[in-house]
Amino acid sequence: MVGHYISIILVLLLLCPAGGPAFSKSKEDREAAIRQKVRAIALGSVVTVETANKQRMLGRIGESTEAGFPMQIVRQDKVETVTIAFSDT
Repeated sequence: MVGHYISIILVLLLLCPAGGPAFSKSKEDREAAIRQKVRAIALGSVVTVETANKQRMLGRIGESTEAGFPMQIVRQDKVETVTIAFSDT
């Protein structure tokens, strides 16, 4: 249970730029920072991701690539794997 909360906190930190709009990084810097944080999360951890268009997904994180990372989510009682692009977060 505690691990679940830690995963959620890590993902929220991943999605919130530090310092707000006045200190925003370039898109490439932000994607690189997100990529690094995602790689620090243990494979198979349950995480919640909120995309740039405010869509929230709860699922298990997979191994990341340069472009994004897969998540196993449940839709209509079936497990699906979706790929989240770093540019979408």
